[in-house]
Amino acid sequence: LNPYFSFRYIYEGPRRSLAYELCDKGYDVWLGNNRGNCYSQRHDYLLRSNPEFWAFTFDEMAKFDLPDTLSYIQQHVQHEQVRDERRLLIDTHVIDPRHGSRSKPKIAYIGHSEGTTQMFAMLATCPELASKLSCFTALGPVARVGNLDSRVLKLLGQLYADRICWFIGLRRGFLLRGGMLEQQLFGVISYLCPSLVQVLLTLLCGPPKSRMRRETTMSWGAHEPGGSSVLNIAHWCQAVRHGGFRRFDYGSAVNLKRYGSTVNRRSAPSHPPLPKLHTHTHSLHTHGTNTL
Repeated sequence: LNPYFSFRYIYEGPRRSLAYELCDKGYDVWLGNNRGNCYSQRHDYLLRSNPEFWAFTFDEMAKFDLPDTLSYIQQHVQHEQVRDERRLLIDTHVIDPRHGSRSKPKIAYIGHSEGTTQMFAMLATCPELASKLSCFTALGPVARVGNLDSRVLKLLGQLYADRICWFIGLRRGFLLRGGMLEQQLFGVISYLCPSLVQVLLTLLCGPPKSRMRRETTMSWGAHEPGGSSVLNIAHWCQAVRHGGFRRFDYGSAVNLKRYGSTVNRRSAPSHPPLPKLHTHTHSLHTHGTNTL
């Protein structure tokens, strides 16, 4: 299972959360976390205080993190004894033992929101990696955000907040959470003032289709948002302005070095079109709408 923040698949608890339900049905469940969120801030040699640690957007996650995650899961599962009537599920991905030990197991990938964006970008740039998947389930899929209902993101994009942050030196983490005490404090506030959480969700994600339970509100307030890099938020601000599915625009000179094409600052290179997924995967599922 791969949202940008794995907590979303477990915060409702047993019998209500997707990860628990899949585990109860006999799947191996691997929960992925995007780099830079509150559960994924370790690096082999870079410290959080180093600007290079935060130099990423969902482009890097699609190019490096997601393929490595899929490979790691396949290798890990391949070295285990696969039980006869069991299917294994990974980081929002599922493995089917019927493929046998002679070949690497297929993965059923379940993504939500930016988790689907990363898969779309990965398949657009590296379509051969679709052979690792048995299916791709996209919950609230996101590719283009030109017509989103999120007032906050739309305003940030239209006001060029990404360039403002870069100009004044804000180039590291965005909306990072503190320690356990801070989490508990925000959880209590969310439990006592659920309407405040509803207002924040409406501003960030658009009008909700239903109200959350009070317990859910408390969990959400204690853990969300999970945090990311300023550069990743800047990428979404660019997407709001141009409305397309494009790679991050670093400017003409850097774009030429990174992407091999010269484009002006208002037209970053687009991701290649998605391949015909049915030629590689057994199925592609989408569900729901996502105003982001």
